[in-house]
Amino acid sequence: MTGVEIGVCGGEHAASLLRNLDIDRLYLVDPYALYDDYQEGNAHYGVDQPDLSESERSARSMLHPYQDKTVWIRDYSADAIRSIPEDVDFVYIDGNHQESYVDSDIRGYLDLVKPGGVIGGHDLYNGFQRDHDGVINAVVRFAAETNLQLRVELPDWWIEL
Repeated sequence: MTGVEIGVCGGEHAASLLRNLDIDRLYLVDPYALYDDYQEGNAHYGVDQPDLSESERSARSMLHPYQDKTVWIRDYSADAIRSIPEDVDFVYIDGNHQESYVDSDIRGYLDLVKPGGVIGGHDLYNGFQRDHDGVINAVVRFAAETNLQLRVELPDWWIEL
């Protein structure tokens, strides 16, 4: 099985995927840099969450035992897609939560997913800060436009293709 995780951060989710699934290769996409217009990231990284350089060190350390199964792509997701030379079984999106970026990730990576595969992600919920409105809007709109069934087990979402 081959997959892509967009937004690796500290590596906890990627480690869980690698421990629990029979993964041959997992592409790990994260620029470990803030987007200039990413309000949520600017409000949290280095404030109430570790800064991105610490997150990257933590992820690389945590995922080191899986180095034979991981391919690191330190780039923004829109550019990283060119570094993935094969079709994949799944894409998990947990990068920039702004609507335009979530929409771009879904639509950009969709063609990489094999028939019968899954595209999904994290943060299909909202708390008092409404930080995840972009995720909700992009995912629900995509499902409605494509007439594909959206499945949810909060905070995760997925669509089988």
